[in-house]
Amino acid sequence: MLSGQIVVTARVVLGVVFAVAAAGKLRSRQRFTELAGSLAPLGGPSTDWRPVAAVLVAGEAGTAVLLALPATTGIGLAASTTLLVGLSAGIARVLRRGRVLRCRCFGSAGAPLRRTHLVRNGLLAALSGGALLAHLSGPATVPLGLAAPPVLLGAFLAVLVVRWDDLAALLTPVHRP
Repeated sequence: MLSGQIVVTARVVLGVVFAVAAAGKLRSRQRFTELAGSLAPLGGPSTDWRPVAAVLVAGEAGTAVLLALPATTGIGLAASTTLLVGLSAGIARVLRRGRVLRCRCFGSAGAPLRRTHLVRNGLLAALSGGALLAHLSGPATVPLGLAAPPVLLGAFLAVLVVRWDDLAALLTPVHRP
């Protein structure tokens, strides 16, 4: 039953995070355009990053839908893990090159990408991968009467993830000259 609770919690956390991320980027044409423009520091031959931004948003929205449906839990967790690893690779590339790219993870211009974003994505990828293993190891069902705690925990954790930049700013010491 514990594996079922882990899977439910992970589905809620990841589903909410990806749904909020996609919705934030699609809230307006301007936010989507800003997202596409912010990808330029990744480098490469492309000058128009809108197709890449569209694939990213479609991946986030599709993953959220897959996680919401019990029949596609495994596919959703695999997609989530893959997406998080890919996003982490992009962030690592930006950091390694010393470029500045603002986190537009949830549609707004957040803090510049930092190691804290890699930590966030690493934690989410670990949750997603662990839940995928739990799901694949056997029936991970939770009786309806016992579903509330993992759902509430997942919702709470999703809020923390969505507000990650704010929490990191609160916990990061300010260096004054």
